[in-house]
Amino acid sequence: MKTVYIDGVIGWDVLAADVRKELTGKEEIDLAISSPGGSVYEGLAIANAVRDFRKNGGKVNARIIGMAASMATYIPLFADTISIEDNAVFMIHNSWSLAIGNRKEMNKQAEILAGIDSLLNKEYAKKSGRDDIEDLMDNETYLFGQEIIDYGFADSMETAGDGATDKKEAVAVAKNAMSEMFSKMQAEPDKQNLGKVAAMIKEFKGEIQKTPAESREIKPAPEAEKQGVPKMETLNELKKEAPELYAEAVEKGKEEGIKAERERRNSIKEFAKIDPENEVLKNLCDEAIESGSMNDSLFGAKVTNALNSKQKLEGENAPTVETIVAGSVLTGEEKSLADALGLTAEEMKKGAK
Repeated sequence: MKTVYIDGVIGWDVLAADVRKELTGKEEIDLAISSPGGSVYEGLAIANAVRDFRKNGGKVNARIIGMAASMATYIPLFADTISIEDNAVFMIHNSWSLAIGNRKEMNKQAEILAGIDSLLNKEYAKKSGRDDIEDLMDNETYLFGQEIIDYGFADSMETAGDGATDKKEAVAVAKNAMSEMFSKMQAEPDKQNLGKVAAMIKEFKGEIQKTPAESREIKPAPEAEKQGVPKMETLNELKKEAPELYAEAVEKGKEEGIKAERERRNSIKEFAKIDPENEVLKNLCDEAIESGSMNDSLFGAKVTNALNSKQKLEGENAPTVETIVAGSVLTGEEKSLADALGLTAEEMKKGAK
């Protein structure tokens, strides 16, 4: 069986053209990977070479030796099988690049990176069967040995016999290799070829699955609009064209409404705690909780009035706002309320007039 090596930084130490030359005929290939990642463009090209080789009748057994990080984790996903050494590190994260330019150029770079992440997300999910890939990528996840298999990114494991002996040591080695890779990329940013990456993604975009975050967007991307995808600007249009997304939006709205109402009620309860024995204040807050009258512009003044009154409601009319004494000096209770409302003494008294 022939061995093809992905050893070192992709795009610098390993080039797609060289790998493709090795993948000929219909023989069985041992694809030995030991890489911190590197150029997205070269990595995609290598992955495509592996895929094409298998389509033409070849067989590929990927083997992760030491580490596969960043773009190096994408390539083995196209092999027939993936095995790892028992001390191997497997790291996935969101793609990154070096960018210089105005906001439009930066936005363009961000769109390309989003497309890359979407592409990686699809293949990671397809291999592992997991639905939390986006979170794993966001958190820059390092997996070690058996964890790689448990997470669904590999099929089998073999004994290394040397190298790191625990996860902490192995991850430290991997991070050091990645640091050296970043230095190479920073020295030659043009080798990232993001423009070519964008073209490759567009070529295969029919196979790209949107990430959960992207699928929640109501308006399609400009490119999609050009292709005749309906532009949805109203809820009725959304309900008709994307009923599942509409239902999700409605449910999200309910959740936000419940959250806002809970926060409103808790805020009113905090006012009641200023003077828990004050019956006037208690009734005022109870009424506000039920009616939503906290939005009343006089609510703060009414609370101040209640704090200034120690009388009970039984057989008596509640004091009015006009009964509050003017002036800039606050009582201890008024000061507590002013602090809660974020008002000065003068603002507090003015609002109570």
